[in-house]
Amino acid sequence: MKIEQDDPRLTAYVLGELSPKEAKQFDHAIAGDPALKLAVKEIERSQAELLKFFGKKSDTLLPRQRSAIMQTAREVSGLDKIAAIKPHRKVFHIWTWPLAAAAVVTTTLFIVTMIPAPETGDSGKRVGNGADKVKFDERVAVEQQGQNRKNIGLPVVAGNKSLSQITRSIREIGNLPVRHEVRIEEMLNAFPLDAKGSVALWKGASLGSEVVECPWSPSGSLVFVKIRGLRDRSIKLSVEFKSNEDSVISSRLLGYEIEPDTSDRKSMPQELLAGQETLVAILVEAKTPEIGQLIWSVDGVAAPAVELVRDKEKEASTDGRFASLICGFGLWLRQENPGMIDDSLILGLAREVAAESMVPDRYDFLELVDQAVKAKNR
Repeated sequence: MKIEQDDPRLTAYVLGELSPKEAKQFDHAIAGDPALKLAVKEIERSQAELLKFFGKKSDTLLPRQRSAIMQTAREVSGLDKIAAIKPHRKVFHIWTWPLAAAAVVTTTLFIVTMIPAPETGDSGKRVGNGADKVKFDERVAVEQQGQNRKNIGLPVVAGNKSLSQITRSIREIGNLPVRHEVRIEEMLNAFPLDAKGSVALWKGASLGSEVVECPWSPSGSLVFVKIRGLRDRSIKLSVEFKSNEDSVISSRLLGYEIEPDTSDRKSMPQELLAGQETLVAILVEAKTPEIGQLIWSVDGVAAPAVELVRDKEKEASTDGRFASLICGFGLWLRQENPGMIDDSLILGLAREVAAESMVPDRYDFLELVDQAVKAKNR
């Protein structure tokens, strides 16, 4: 189907007024056309401004939108009423990647509260005091100075406590967390996620990698690296991201805030305990798909390098999509790149990963995202 940028049906698509069959055709056409994606986003922003002008809440659906969503869900499920999510059932639909307007839903229990309009102004109530903010700003400055470079030594160990702190702030206190409490690497490692692009083995250890399109940056890629040690003993493992100097504009390790006394950290062997594994995320801005290599060694013995190339025709895995949502949500909580990572994008990413077979902990995270946006805009 050929669709022009000024096609009036694009507005009907955003408002959920197309038939399910026609909406699906638009899904496929828009997914493969960056110009149409931009046009859809502009229509969504215009609609959000209209809602704001007429005094409607950011999480309020238009009657026609709600009707279309409910009707589509009925047709997909084949039921007379909308059924709640039941874990471990077959996935019947995954939302178009990287970001599409709402036209088809996989579950209405979660989706009906998540058609956002971008909000401006205050970022919401937060826990903490002025000293916390000063300390955070100092650490971010050091982090950006130390990490915004083309070669990065990757830590092989991560905690997982940050997500529980974030959850407590949002659900028990009703506020967004203090920014320095938001540790993206710990959020990622709170879930059993894999990097499913390719896997390299060496001396019993493994290095998985997956390169996906960055949802908030057209020239950006998210590189996920899954580091696994041995089952029966600890090892010394060194991993470094070496960028393609002719292509990479910048690269940044997400998370792992660098303290001042370690800002000049270089890649060095680190101990990985028996059975331990870690997921690492790198944000790379590049001009070509050839991003670089992973240089690694096990117990001092160099392994063959792993080539990192972004294949634009290959869709991200389910884990890759969910990990992208975590990274975007973490940056949103930390108020980084607010012009690119806004409420609408975060809720859109949450819709992208929603599936009827989603396990409870991931579904709970989607609800947390929704609650965080509402807490911000109260």
